[in-house]
Amino acid sequence: MPASCTSKPPASRIAAVVALAITTIGCAISNGAPTATTRKVPRVESPHWYQKVNPLWWVASGKPPGVYEPHSRMRRVDWFFRNPLHNFSFYVIGISDHINSPAFGRYGKYPKDNFSPKPGWNVCDIHYHWLRLPYIAYWNPRVSFYAGWRLAGEFGLKLNFFKHPVESP
Repeated sequence: MPASCTSKPPASRIAAVVALAITTIGCAISNGAPTATTRKVPRVESPHWYQKVNPLWWVASGKPPGVYEPHSRMRRVDWFFRNPLHNFSFYVIGISDHINSPAFGRYGKYPKDNFSPKPGWNVCDIHYHWLRLPYIAYWNPRVSFYAGWRLAGEFGLKLNFFKHPVESP
């Protein structure tokens, strides 16, 4: 047998796969009954664990809502290319299906906003049981940036440059 077939994968790969599996399966199993919260977010049906581990489901974007391009013949194609990794960012690496859980909370400088009300930084994190998900954002009149888990538990990255300065509120 060649030496390459008997070599073990690096520990970092194993740790990453185990962490992803624990987070994905743990979030799918712990979906309890919704309780009233201060957030006005519609109840989201949690995807099953077998959907979360299926790479084909990650790129599925579902059926478009009725108000999205209702008379277009390319409606479904446009909806798919609008956000092809929606399920991945919201449910596989995100925890949007648990936003109504009493264990879900967002803490930081401006926890109810993605960006600070005035130009500058916003640093927050989401607490869901033992899980901590970071978020950092910055904006000024020429640039806006964010990385991490946003208000509803979905993961996102964004970097925008503005030709004309944006006015602060």
